[in-house]
Amino acid sequence: MQSRTSFFLIRVLPFIVVLGGVGVVIGLFLFSDNHIVSDTVRTSIHMNSYDFDVRVAQNAKDRQQGLSGSSLMENEGMLFVFESPDYHSLWMKDMLVSLDMIWLDALGVVVHILENVHPETFPTIFTPKEKALYVLELPAGAIDRVGVKIGDKIEIPTSF
Repeated sequence: MQSRTSFFLIRVLPFIVVLGGVGVVIGLFLFSDNHIVSDTVRTSIHMNSYDFDVRVAQNAKDRQQGLSGSSLMENEGMLFVFESPDYHSLWMKDMLVSLDMIWLDALGVVVHILENVHPETFPTIFTPKEKALYVLELPAGAIDRVGVKIGDKIEIPTSF
């Protein structure tokens, strides 16, 4: 007949250790910065006859992460929202896909465009020629498909 102590050590303790390990792994995943969380702010941007579902990066942490490590569907993107107009620069650190980049002023007027920027361009830093309040990143080819050019106005939602 097994004693209670040996039963606990042989049967119960390994189960508790495994369950605890699973809990730690789940906790690390949920609180890491590298996965997409369900509370990501999204909005829709309409350009000509196209709609884009974009993630909104409106704080320093989200802007730093950007689309690094993400892939995009043809109608997806990211809108970077800054506190004030400036020469806001971007790079392609840890990017998986090529992008089109559109810098917009406070009124939503396109002030600078870069097309088909490849991940291999990192660590090159891309800076607009004019001050911008927003930067819209879209999958490469979107600017050509939509027909956006400098001077166009894009309606930017004001509430996220």
